[in-house]
Amino acid sequence: MRINWGHKIASVYLLFVGGILFLVFQSGRQRVDLVTKEYYEEEIAYQQRIDQSKRAEALSQRVRAELGGGDLSVTLSPEFEGRDAEIRAHLYCPSDERKDLHLQTVTDNRSFQMRIPADRKGMHVLKLSWASEGVEYYEEQPVFID
Repeated sequence: MRINWGHKIASVYLLFVGGILFLVFQSGRQRVDLVTKEYYEEEIAYQQRIDQSKRAEALSQRVRAELGGGDLSVTLSPEFEGRDAEIRAHLYCPSDERKDLHLQTVTDNRSFQMRIPADRKGMHVLKLSWASEGVEYYEEQPVFID
């Protein structure tokens, strides 16, 4: 039995339409997380973030973040030794907002620890903002948790 040209063209067209429908269905199931839900407010205040980053770059040392035993140890620059600092840490996971981790603490020395649950594996960005004696600082560092 021979298939004529009309049937071949219809078959190719139906396969193409079926493939497109499959891709549309799959893309509809894909999670799309925004970086932040308050993006407009953060964009307006972005110049403040730039100024905070410049102040952090002017310190004698960068923030040091080290992983070990399920903890992320964060050490500020030596200038903050013995000074009170209000610290806000956001461990941001670009691929899944459910893996984000937030911590807010006040310390009188220059180091603190974050407890990281075991399900937080992968690439993250540590977004650290802190204020000491009325001056605010900000720094971001990539962190890979394995």
